[in-house]
Amino acid sequence: MKTILLTGSEGSVGKYILSNLYKSNLFDSIIRVKNSKKTFYDKKLNMYYGNLLDKSFCKNIFKENNISHIIHCAAKWNGINKDLDVFYNNFISFNNILNS
Repeated sequence: MKTILLTGSEGSVGKYILSNLYKSNLFDSIIRVKNSKKTFYDKKLNMYYGNLLDKSFCKNIFKENNISHIIHCAAKWNGINKDLDVFYNNFISFNNILNS
């Protein structure tokens, strides 16, 4: 069974990838992640709501699913500048996914 984890499925790149994944029928299941202050799972949408900065949230996604592929599109964007908070947010969320 092939299961893909797609983060950032609500953004422009993520929406495009999601629609093409559905059309391709290459995966049995597509797990999506959406940023939320509350942590919960919607079985109907196969959507995890939570924060990728939360290590336990990321680990839980992998514990509950047999993920074979990851497409990480989630990112914070604040224009082209030297905002270290944006860099920190993107680096930590990506690192949490990789370590999970």
